[in-house]
Amino acid sequence: MSPSRALPDWAPPAGLKPATVGLEGHCSIQLSYGGNRRETTPVAGKRKPDPLRSSSFVRKLDGVRLLLNILWVVLGGGWLIFAEYLLGGLLLCLTIVGIPFGVQCFKIAGLGLLPFGKRIEHDASAAGGGCLGTIMNIVWFFVAGVWIFLSHMALGLAAAITIIGIPFALQHLKLGMLALSPFGKKVRVDG
Repeated sequence: MSPSRALPDWAPPAGLKPATVGLEGHCSIQLSYGGNRRETTPVAGKRKPDPLRSSSFVRKLDGVRLLLNILWVVLGGGWLIFAEYLLGGLLLCLTIVGIPFGVQCFKIAGLGLLPFGKRIEHDASAAGGGCLGTIMNIVWFFVAGVWIFLSHMALGLAAAITIIGIPFALQHLKLGMLALSPFGKKVRVDG
């Protein structure tokens, strides 16, 4: 049996992958980000139950997300963040040149209203994912992105100081990162 066939080709959900044999015969250990995990065990070929995908766990997780989103809107100023980005997007859409920037404000507004349970992904096929999107990200960065990012970082730091506000601080970090360069990114719902 060859050395490459002896080693499993699956990776644990996070942590270190098993040592793999490289092209030159040396071993390497790589970090795993959970992308290469299979649903079957390499030995028996039977489906392995995933406790994180069970329906009861997902229902509990959805309940926690709902509760955190309600607390975000009521106590964390989510409605105010949503209103500010919505108003900014509407004002930008009054001009032809500002329409692409207004659409990005609407994207941030949607994330700002209910941020828990959502993630930001780079998507080259999204609007503004190409060369023009890079230029628009540069314009956005210097005109508004830096200031929006800094305001979200200040709000996040203030929330993190209270310890109980750390989940809100992480959402401000997420909003700040999207505000730096929104073109070519999509907001997706976890699940």
